[in-house]
Amino acid sequence: MIAKRSWPIPYPPFLSFASIELWYRLLNRPRARIPVRYAARVILGGAISLVITLLTLPERLLIGLWLKLRKPTFPGPVIILGYYRSGTTHLQFLLSRDPNLYSPRWNQALSPQGFLVSWSLLNWFLLPFFPNKRPQDNAAFGTDIPAEDDFALANGALVSSLIGRHVLPELRDHYDRYHDLGQLQPEELQRYRDCQLGFVQKLAVLAGQRRILLKTPSHTARVEELQSLLAGHDGVRFIHISRNPDATYRSNVGLHRVLNEMYHLQDPLPDEEIRERIVREYLATEQRYLEAREKIPAGRLAEVRMEDLMADPIHEVKRIYAALSLPYSEQFEQQLLEYLDATRRFEQNKHQESNDPEARQVAERLEGLKRTFGHDRPAIPRQDPPAPQCLMQSERQRRMTQAVIRTTLIGVTGLALWLLLTWVVGIRLDALSWLTGIAVGYTAIGTIRRGSLGLGLWCATITLALACTGSLVTTRWIPEPILAELVFVVFWGVLGTLGAFRLATRSWI
Repeated sequence: MIAKRSWPIPYPPFLSFASIELWYRLLNRPRARIPVRYAARVILGGAISLVITLLTLPERLLIGLWLKLRKPTFPGPVIILGYYRSGTTHLQFLLSRDPNLYSPRWNQALSPQGFLVSWSLLNWFLLPFFPNKRPQDNAAFGTDIPAEDDFALANGALVSSLIGRHVLPELRDHYDRYHDLGQLQPEELQRYRDCQLGFVQKLAVLAGQRRILLKTPSHTARVEELQSLLAGHDGVRFIHISRNPDATYRSNVGLHRVLNEMYHLQDPLPDEEIRERIVREYLATEQRYLEAREKIPAGRLAEVRMEDLMADPIHEVKRIYAALSLPYSEQFEQQLLEYLDATRRFEQNKHQESNDPEARQVAERLEGLKRTFGHDRPAIPRQDPPAPQCLMQSERQRRMTQAVIRTTLIGVTGLALWLLLTWVVGIRLDALSWLTGIAVGYTAIGTIRRGSLGLGLWCATITLALACTGSLVTTRWIPEPILAELVFVVFWGVLGTLGAFRLATRSWI
């Protein structure tokens, strides 16, 4: 008997932030069969997409035209390579602490068509509601956390293998072609190129003269294409990270189990097929990289093992920077130490080793990768990094005092501006309590560098106090029906209070 499928939770897929016309292409080119039990996800995703489309339409038209006319120049990006679950996210988080690098954030990757302008306010609006952790592990997540640019390729033009992996598994063969680009039709390849380059150009507007830091596992199979696409931009740098292949394989199996339940619009493929696809793609991806590695100019590639990076992160980052001739600063090191201290209890998800025949066969197939990338040798000796300066007791107390003073001043200033603008324009401006709360939270975490529950409560109290004060004064000036007043006060006041608390309790910026 065939087991009955349960009805999935109507969790919106990541494609909800794509434009509405991409949903038409997603469902019809090629035709996607959507079982009835997934209809709620499609309806919810389409509804969110419609709102996002309306919000971002002006930017799509104006910024798109401006980029075509301007064609901004930028330094060659730094691109992190490595198969899924090899440590690419950890390395990206480390390098994103460098003031000379600029990594895309999740609001930018999920909504590549409208992040320059449209998402500026929406990002702050959604801040209290995004989860703190990714669903598949303990890595940080949020609208302004460094993100994987493959999501921008998916949500910008449907030119990503992520769609077949985690949204439409019945069409996986179609979307897997975007993993290495090898079997694409000319029109499909051009769509990929336009989307990838366009996203980098938009990031360059915000990055200024900083190098853009990209991280996408599929880039491991696209090295030659990326070199060609980004030629002429002061030399693209590549960093390849690898992890023990057995652990990488098991972690990928676990990744599919978690994300399939959240994002699928079709029933998942059988477990044995998923496992076989992981092994084949893993081997093929690293083989493509090894072939392209020989063509990367000297001084443009560094390699690192995940085990070494975990054992002595400062040493390994310095080694990478020396190999790529990138400037390594004291400011960067202090921010590295802040991040490492904040995440020192982080442990990757552990997937139990198995001695069954299938596991042994997989290990034998991956043995070549183990030797190629040196995972038949132990990691380098462990060296715990020192504590960052901002956590020294005297420095911590000094920064806490500064944070309390600055957040108070920001709150009072925000309230004064709110009342002044209300008096000048003659209308209620309760939304300013929300923006002031965001300013209070950013001021707190920017000053102290490491948030805490106490600081979060302090910032929430300031925000709530100014929201109540401003609303009471505004009500005396501009009386409105009691229900309308209550809705405005509660909605914007709560949103600002939650935003201030969320920012001031962060363990790292």
